[in-house]
Amino acid sequence: MVWWFRPPSNPFVTVNFEVDATEARVYLAKLAAAGVRVTLNHLVAGCIGYTLGQHPYANARVIGQRIVQLPHVGIAMPVNLLDKAGLGRELSMAVVANVDQLSLASLAEITSKTLHAERDGQSKTPLIKQMLDLGNSVPHTFFKSFLRVVDLAANTPYIGDIAYRHFGVTTALSNVGATLK
Repeated sequence: MVWWFRPPSNPFVTVNFEVDATEARVYLAKLAAAGVRVTLNHLVAGCIGYTLGQHPYANARVIGQRIVQLPHVGIAMPVNLLDKAGLGRELSMAVVANVDQLSLASLAEITSKTLHAERDGQSKTPLIKQMLDLGNSVPHTFFKSFLRVVDLAANTPYIGDIAYRHFGVTTALSNVGATLK
């Protein structure tokens, strides 16, 4: 995905940090005791959705040299498929739309359903599966060129709007080294 993060139209902010999650884990344990399974990744996704929902000017993309505010927060998260035999690839993407409008419990439930669908080869976003399959079946240099063309098209006003309406993704959340299992 490095091809996506290049200037001058790069509106993405990459953040890496360490946080003491002791209190968050206590909160998650209380939810679990009440029968609500929420992981730390769900909690972070919920925080991103809430924060961007409260600060809509930060929920934007650069499309055609303009900053375009997006109406809702959608999050894409990598899905580990390494131990899933027969899918022919090692990674997929779970896309959860309208995160800014979901409760934490709803977010966890929708994310889990989306995750299981990806792992069962029943992607809720078929275009992502097609892109991943294409990436695995063509030479890397061709695929990289193809992604550049997709990137250029997605940064035009008309195609950019269609891409957002189709995917609904405004941000990506990665837990490097421990993708959702």
